[in-house]
Amino acid sequence: MKTIIKSIIFCLLIISCPVILKAQEVDNPQEEFIDKEWFLTKLIMNDEEIPFISNEEVEQSLLIIEDFWSPDDDEVLAHIVYCDYQSVDIYFKDTDYDEFYLPDFTIWANLFNTGCTTDSNSYFQSILLYEFWNNPDLFLENDTNYSFHFTYSIFQHENHQSLIVINDNGYPSVQLQV
Repeated sequence: MKTIIKSIIFCLLIISCPVILKAQEVDNPQEEFIDKEWFLTKLIMNDEEIPFISNEEVEQSLLIIEDFWSPDDDEVLAHIVYCDYQSVDIYFKDTDYDEFYLPDFTIWANLFNTGCTTDSNSYFQSILLYEFWNNPDLFLENDTNYSFHFTYSIFQHENHQSLIVINDNGYPSVQLQV
């Protein structure tokens, strides 16, 4: 009888193990979102996964989220690093815990004549900036200061976190991890 009970318990543990090991969404995404460097792993556009592949020109693609200047702030500075540097303020005021707004990224390459030198990197950067972050089709006309809306989810894995950001089209998303 003990052997049967032990076998049943063992089987239940084996069956439930994958459920326990799956990533769990974090309780306070805004707190987990800020003051981190997120590494791009892939873009998903129209159900097509476009993995980030490092090369000599671009070793990693980062989304750097700074910390609030004070506890009462509702904005943080964010940067995208891919061939060059883009910066923007992320705005959390009057949003749910899993969304934010931002204006156009300031694209420093346009100001300082820098940027990607290879066609494949330029193409990927164009998709990242102009089809995901600064997509003109998603421009919110009612608020010129914060022109784009995004939702996000953060998941805790065994040894890292992953961030999924979705623009208002719903299907394009950026998957990053810290």
